[in-house]
Amino acid sequence: MKKILCLMTIVLLTSSCGLRKAVTSSFVKEFCSCVFVEQLPEGQCKEFSTYVVPVSSYVLDKSKKSVFATFLFETSFAEFKGERFGCRLEQ
Repeated sequence: MKKILCLMTIVLLTSSCGLRKAVTSSFVKEFCSCVFVEQLPEGQCKEFSTYVVPVSSYVLDKSKKSVFATFLFETSFAEFKGERFGCRLEQ
């Protein structure tokens, strides 16, 4: 019972304060910049881009130079726009 109550509390808090979108948005932006602007290895960029709460999953598309990430049913997308503009968070 305690586990269910704890899980429900976490879901309620994260859904009500915008944490889900913040987690995915910050991850894709940082990860995209790390991989395509700084040209660092994927593993290092994953560590660098993960803050307190890790994303559930992510997809790095090197051919399209983009990153998708998901956390608690919230998805964000960032795309590399070139050397001058770097990565941009898309809606």
